[in-house]
Amino acid sequence: MIFSEHAIVSIFSGFPVRTRDTRPKASIPVTAAPLPPLDPAFFDAAQTAKAWPFEEARKIVARLKKTGKNEALFETGYGPSGLPHIGTFGEVARTTMVRHAFRVLTEDRIKTRLIAFSDDMDGLRKVPDNVPNKEMLAQHLNSFIRNADIVKMANLTFLTGLTGSSSDGVYKNTLFYPFYLYSRNCLGTSLDVFVNCEKYNTELFKDIPYLDVSAALNDSKRAVVLNVINKNETKAIVTDIVLQAGEYTGNAKAHEINGESVNSTNTAEKEDVKIVTKDVRFKGNTIRYTFPAHSLTQIEIPVK
Repeated sequence: MIFSEHAIVSIFSGFPVRTRDTRPKASIPVTAAPLPPLDPAFFDAAQTAKAWPFEEARKIVARLKKTGKNEALFETGYGPSGLPHIGTFGEVARTTMVRHAFRVLTEDRIKTRLIAFSDDMDGLRKVPDNVPNKEMLAQHLNSFIRNADIVKMANLTFLTGLTGSSSDGVYKNTLFYPFYLYSRNCLGTSLDVFVNCEKYNTELFKDIPYLDVSAALNDSKRAVVLNVINKNETKAIVTDIVLQAGEYTGNAKAHEINGESVNSTNTAEKEDVKIVTKDVRFKGNTIRYTFPAHSLTQIEIPVK
């Protein structure tokens, strides 16, 4: 293969994409984590401690005496208010502190349990607007396809809500469209891809390709589906797509998801990020295509 100044993506044969198995699964028993041992030297001091966890724990002790129960159940939970942050940790940490104070006050003679609930949407039943952008989501989806031989099922919490809501109404957020394209078209057989393009470095990793690529053979549509994320925030990348095997019609469709910047968002009044579809004509088994900066492009290439 001759490499030019353009990026090159080569597509080979592959293996089946694993779709989500919705059949009932056997239940998995939940085992309680072991509790840390208590130091008896603190038992007497706990009786007069003024710290707020001990004040709250005393209320629970008094309540148990009234009800006659011999077990204290502590519950906590959290839903996303964006990416995980110190407040997410605090929701569980505070309850754990009260539980520990209760154990010290009662010298651990009363059984305790802690149950933590985790929600993947906020109080309005949607994913917050400041979760990772469409390009980051698409890279995760590409990874699932490229590793379809070992990934049996994949779940993305924080990314399961695809609509936003405001006083102006309900709208499709920026994550809706990647899920829409992948769920409709990336079915069948995952294909191996080879990518040669410009790379970049970070503090942790070196030689990361600007193009993140996956491909699938959709038997029902009789098409090769190519997914390309251009992670370069400022530069479009001209690419030669080389189809290593098969015969093609010479007509393809490209679906581009993009906005003015990587921070573009959608609202009920304005849709900055959406799908734009265009026809692509080519000859033989090579397609030259320019992937815009900070974009996700899915190309459907019909097979003869």
